[in-house]
Amino acid sequence: MPDARAAWKAYPYQALPVELKRMPRQIAPYQPRLDWQMWFASMSTPDQYPWTLHLVWKLLHNDPGALSLFGGNPFPNQPAHFIRAVLYRYEFVRPRKSRRQLVEA
Repeated sequence: MPDARAAWKAYPYQALPVELKRMPRQIAPYQPRLDWQMWFASMSTPDQYPWTLHLVWKLLHNDPGALSLFGGNPFPNQPAHFIRAVLYRYEFVRPRKSRRQLVEA
């Protein structure tokens, strides 16, 4: 099992705009399918989206078909030993007054 010293590498999505120096790969009407499917799966359970567990199994075996869905393979020589999925929980905050409203008050 990995511990706190583990160096995790990400499987990059093809269209997720995380590299600030690169334009997002978005050409209408192309839909970045895996990116969207992972988003929907994060709001559900593995029972509702069982393909996510199958995808993990494929990544653990460096399956070329599964890897082609991503923007790259961080483990080109041998497959990963563990896969970690990170779920972020976002919350809306109450809108605050604008700077102009604060100055005028």
